[in-house]
Amino acid sequence: MTDQLLHPTYWLLFGLPWPGGVDPAEAAVVFAPPIIPRGQLGRDAHDILAVADAYVTAVPGRVVFLSDLTLWLDRHGDTWPDRGTDWEAGKDELLDLHIPAVWIALTPVGHTILCDASREGVTLHYPDHTEQITPTQRQAFRASIENGLAADWPAYFHGLITNGQIQQAGHG
Repeated sequence: MTDQLLHPTYWLLFGLPWPGGVDPAEAAVVFAPPIIPRGQLGRDAHDILAVADAYVTAVPGRVVFLSDLTLWLDRHGDTWPDRGTDWEAGKDELLDLHIPAVWIALTPVGHTILCDASREGVTLHYPDHTEQITPTQRQAFRASIENGLAADWPAYFHGLITNGQIQQAGHG
């Protein structure tokens, strides 16, 4: 499990409610789905991870947004409700699990990009102009997140293992 924890094949990110009044704000959480035991999960959380697994098989990359999964389902003529999945309940269940995760700080624009599952991309409205977030900007944001995770995730979790804050299966 240690290698899967330190170097997961992919990460799943989703936005948390924006706290307001803070910029940047700790408004996203990151999990490594390959290390999450699936046997004890409820149907909704299990389905989110099953869709994430299918997504990374079909779409290259190591960083998956929950909004990517919603958009991917839409492009395939499917939705969370059609699947019988309450994605909010599934997200809440994943948050309540005692599994390795990292909360990350985002700007309001980054949070908006992370949470956007629209077909055309989100349009940001400012007092004096509007800005359409392009697929290129979304990909650049994703690359930035991936670079940060690839650099920081292994050392962070190695430190937790070394300090005994994370127990490896079969140890302790």
